[in-house]
Formats: sequence, C-alpha cells, structure tokens
Amino acid sequence: MTLATLLHESSAEPPDHPSREASETDAAQRIVEDITRHARYALCRPVPALSPTDLFTAVALSIRAQLIDGLFATDLRTREHDPKTLNYLSIEYLMGRSLGVNLDSLGLRATYREALRRITGKELD
Repeated sequence: MTLATLLHESSAEPPDHPSREASETDAAQRIVEDITRHARYALCRPVPALSPTDLFTAVALSIRAQLIDGLFATDLRTREHDPKTLNYLSIEYLMGRSLGVNLDSLGLRATYREALRRITGKELD
C-alpha cells in the first residue's frame, strides 16, 4: 500500500456523513481552533489580545498549513507518476491579494468568513 493510498483513504468521508450545513459549521469551528492555536503558539498571544495585524498573521498561518498539506500530496503524486513538467518564473506578484486567492483556491472563503465572524464578531472583507 502506498502513502498516496493511505492519504486518500484517510480523507474519505464516512458513508453516513452529516448534512453539508452541519459539516460547514464543524469546519468553521475547526478553523476557529486552528487560528486560536496559531495565535497562541506562533504569536504567543490569546485571541482577545490580537491586533488586526496579528489576527491576519494567525489566519495566514492557518491557510499556509492547509496549502502545505496539499503541496505534500501533489509532490507525492508527482514522485509516484514522474510526469513531464514545465516550469517558469514570473515576477508579477500581487502580494496583498494572495490571502484571498489562496482562500478561493482552497474553496474555504465562506468557512473562514464564518470562523472570523465567530472570533471577532465582524465580517471578513
């Protein structure tokens, strides 16, 4: 059994998974806990003491962790199948927009919006 098979099996939903709304609520709670953990252990601050910049950093660290999980899965598939690749370097970066782009790429903008509403009582925008 390959590592890719194990990763795929561990991410499979159980046959009697809850409704989509309930799972989104659970996902938002997991994100609240993840942001809280990053605030505590990476920034050494409790959530109520976070400045807007600190909160942004905790959110960015939470998103980065999810991106890295996807990166490892992609790297594993690439190593197993050895496809041809094309690489290029672009210097056109819009760094201010990358957090939102990453949220959209992961399909998590609504979930993070709900998580931040729970943490701060304010809307993400």
